[in-house]
Amino acid sequence: MPHSTLRPFHGRALRSPIAVACVALLAAACSPVASSTDSTPNTGIGQEPQLAFCRQSLSSSSTSEIALRTAQNLGTTRMPDRSGRELHVRVHPDGDRIAFTRQSTAGNASTGDLYVAWRSGAAPETRITAEAGFDETPCWSPDGNVVLFATARAGDSRLWTCGNGGQNPQPFLAADPGVEDREPDWSRTTDRVVFVRRQNGQSRLHLAFGDGTGLLPFGTARPSPAAGLGVREPCFSPDGNTIAFVDMLATGASRLLSVDLQTGAESLLLAPSGEVRMPRYAPYGNQMLCAIAEPLLGKQTLRLSMLDAGGANPQLIEPGEQWECYGVDAFPTLVGLPPVAATTTVPLSSIEVQLSAGNVTQGGKNQLESEDGQFLILGTATFNGREIAGINCKCTLPGATPGEIVAMRVRVVAKLSRSDADSTLRTSLYNPVAERFDTIAELPGPGTNARTLTYVTQSLAHVTMERQARVTVIGDFSAGARAEVFVDQVRVEVMRAAVARSGGM
Repeated sequence: MPHSTLRPFHGRALRSPIAVACVALLAAACSPVASSTDSTPNTGIGQEPQLAFCRQSLSSSSTSEIALRTAQNLGTTRMPDRSGRELHVRVHPDGDRIAFTRQSTAGNASTGDLYVAWRSGAAPETRITAEAGFDETPCWSPDGNVVLFATARAGDSRLWTCGNGGQNPQPFLAADPGVEDREPDWSRTTDRVVFVRRQNGQSRLHLAFGDGTGLLPFGTARPSPAAGLGVREPCFSPDGNTIAFVDMLATGASRLLSVDLQTGAESLLLAPSGEVRMPRYAPYGNQMLCAIAEPLLGKQTLRLSMLDAGGANPQLIEPGEQWECYGVDAFPTLVGLPPVAATTTVPLSSIEVQLSAGNVTQGGKNQLESEDGQFLILGTATFNGREIAGINCKCTLPGATPGEIVAMRVRVVAKLSRSDADSTLRTSLYNPVAERFDTIAELPGPGTNARTLTYVTQSLAHVTMERQARVTVIGDFSAGARAEVFVDQVRVEVMRAAVARSGGM
């Protein structure tokens, strides 16, 4: 399915003679380092995928796929495209097969059925359910011979099982009318199943053995006044002793918690300024995968992320807003990122500041070093009926190879001279693999006070083999009078491992 570039106004599209002259002015004002023409994309050639995740294009509901990447977002492969939206991907114990939901009509849950595909292409994709009502959220039995899933084929949502090719479908548990059982996970270590049961306006975790016996309500019941609220998306830790789950407080607002199976004690892992969804433990247990959206901080869509199992250090794996995550699972090949040995701030001498649009009216590169109220001021230029001004900061990151880089932290402080609901302050990262600028954070209607945009990403797809990364700061104004963008700080920090890994990882 085709990829799309969301905002093509960066860079070459604005190279009018006036813009070229402005670039020369900015170069003189900022005294940039010498420019290098080397920009080799880091495609991760030869590296085995570590993650499978479902994603849909923000700009097109018909553009959906299951991407295969490393934990640092390297790789370009994906499962073969089909029409519809893929969700809820789960990796088979053999590390080759994956099960997932596909909605033939994106966003219409009743059109969801289950499929099995082979990463190696060893066999054709197989549709394993085809019933009226949704079939969704599959998970594998410990031996990989059975698929457990939620289905509404008989009315209320129930848990059913079938063989790994769809054979012998049958109910897993019985329930009273009006009760809904959903979102199962099956521990490969303990052969226990956890799922969410919703009844009488409440939702609660329930446990059962792999043969459907031993049903046990577990944990705290939470209000669930509407479908989708309350307890959601439980998953087992690799040792089977802990369950992580989402507490959906309202549409777009949730928390990530865990509960100890021995003591019943709950722990709050993450409470973002938005929502966290679809948690999944890494096979080695001390990190988790999930999707996080924080609109108040400029990160609008659910983006694939990794964090410590205790909830600390959330980092974007796929940082751009152009894709929204709809499920993730890890292959057995996933290993933890190396510990950070040092965090280094990229010095101004290693940053070349280029003009993306508009003109420099005051200041230069030195104004970007610290948040001190001293601004590089940009005047806008008219482009497609809008007023645009921005800079592109081309950073040469410290180290010898990209393999030393564990993650990158970016902090931008800027403000707009005028603001309305149709004006935006935005920061992007250039993706040399996809040859596009990926919007990482943007604030619509940001007001005229200084705003801070920050993020941490472990994506090496946004770092070239020459250790270069390009950070943009853009003010995008509605039509009207010329405006100004005041940039106070662009700070890039690199978290480096003690030993570089091969192949750019």
